[in-house]
Amino acid sequence: MSDMYITTKQQCQSDIDKRMPIVCRGCGGKIEPIETVDNAHNPTFWMGCVDCQCFDTGTTPNIYSTSTTMVDDKRFRAYSHDRQPDKETESEDYKYWRKSQIRGTVSIVTDILRIHGVI
Repeated sequence: MSDMYITTKQQCQSDIDKRMPIVCRGCGGKIEPIETVDNAHNPTFWMGCVDCQCFDTGTTPNIYSTSTTMVDDKRFRAYSHDRQPDKETESEDYKYWRKSQIRGTVSIVTDILRIHGVI
């Protein structure tokens, strides 16, 4: 493995800063540089959420909030084929399912806003 980073931590953070404010599309948490390797095994940093343990380019807080409301209050399901775990007896599965539904809803809301020229 080379010692040369394709994208340095500082470059990745700069890309995040240029897009601020952004939050994780699954949990609404902080997007930060995560060290990884690319497909050619070169060291690099990608944007992601440490809490969700995933690479993520983020979304605006408003889109995240709208998506959360759709999933939690309006019972919208981006992935209707996924069985909803019981919130009380399967709490960890439920948390994962909820983040997945919110993440999918963020994509849908973003597509709708792009179609209408809002973003």
